[in-house]
Amino acid sequence: MRKKTFLVAAILVVFATKSIEAQKLTGSPESIQNQWLYARGTGLEFMPNAQAIEFYVAAGLLVDLRENPKLEFVDVSFPFVLPSTKQWVDEFERIRPAFCGETLVITSGIRPLDRQPSNASLWSVHPTGISVDLRVPKERKCRAWFEKMFLNLEAANEIDVTKEKWPAHYHVTVFPARVRHYSVSTH
Repeated sequence: MRKKTFLVAAILVVFATKSIEAQKLTGSPESIQNQWLYARGTGLEFMPNAQAIEFYVAAGLLVDLRENPKLEFVDVSFPFVLPSTKQWVDEFERIRPAFCGETLVITSGIRPLDRQPSNASLWSVHPTGISVDLRVPKERKCRAWFEKMFLNLEAANEIDVTKEKWPAHYHVTVFPARVRHYSVSTH
């Protein structure tokens, strides 16, 4: 118990001292490791295979992003995430049209450990359901709005975002214990 309390305290210190690098959406090895430490420290399960995901979906512990008909999915094998991640995506999608006319495209949800792509980090938290990949919008206005929102929410320690180049997407990790209801705002 003491060891877990120390780990959680260490994670909080790491999050309280986020680097400027993370504030530029460029990501870093430390950012990925911090996501992994958060997942481990809060007891999130890393799904080993598709059968585990099916079990968690049937138990209601993972939810289907496809329940939101306004989202588009491209090459998504497992469109499932934690309820808090879905809540965040749904809220982001709810306010997005006022600032960006492009459809919100999901390119990845949960991915089990045995189905990680070759370029995935060993520290990937996709197997937990706290991460979702969003396609980078084509319109500059949309990209600017996405990135402003992401930076604001990173500053509040609700999410961690890395803008990846190939394929072009935003890797968004939603921290369940930190997300407030309707946290995505128009500021």
